[in-house]
Amino acid sequence: VWQTKKIRVDYIKWLRKKLKIKQLQDFYSTNYEIFYKNYGFGLLHSKDIKTGEGFTILGLLKESYPNYKWNFWLFDEAPNNVWKDLKNQRAFFDWVLKKEKIRVNTNKIYDFTSSKFKKYKGANTILLNYSNFFECLEKLYPEVTFDRFKFFHKGRGFWEDETNHRIALLYLGKK
Repeated sequence: VWQTKKIRVDYIKWLRKKLKIKQLQDFYSTNYEIFYKNYGFGLLHSKDIKTGEGFTILGLLKESYPNYKWNFWLFDEAPNNVWKDLKNQRAFFDWVLKKEKIRVNTNKIYDFTSSKFKKYKGANTILLNYSNFFECLEKLYPEVTFDRFKFFHKGRGFWEDETNHRIALLYLGKK
């Protein structure tokens, strides 16, 4: 029964009405328990015959409201493995910088720290993929050349590497 797109979309629209969701962003507070209590258990435990993948809340919402920009990180639980994808990490980081009113290619980026980044749910998960905040920025924004010495924190382990002492002295000599 859940293999038909129209039935899935009708269910989401019915659920929206039942939960009295006026704005689509209010769907971010829905979770599996809400679906289970509203006859959605079978849907969330079904798989798409074509792809073999299970249906997710995010996928169902994207299917039902394709013109709305859904940000997976605003849900209580992000879908499995989304944080491993660099495009998703970049999209999240772009969103955070926009909220902080920081453009990545300006000097304001140097005042943005991992502590400020960690205020946002999902940031810690992203940072687990990198040895430090600077490496995260370098990987997510390869088109930007960052001046490591303008950051207050140079990155975990930076000063333990003696080659960085020489680099720092050469940098200071240019000033």
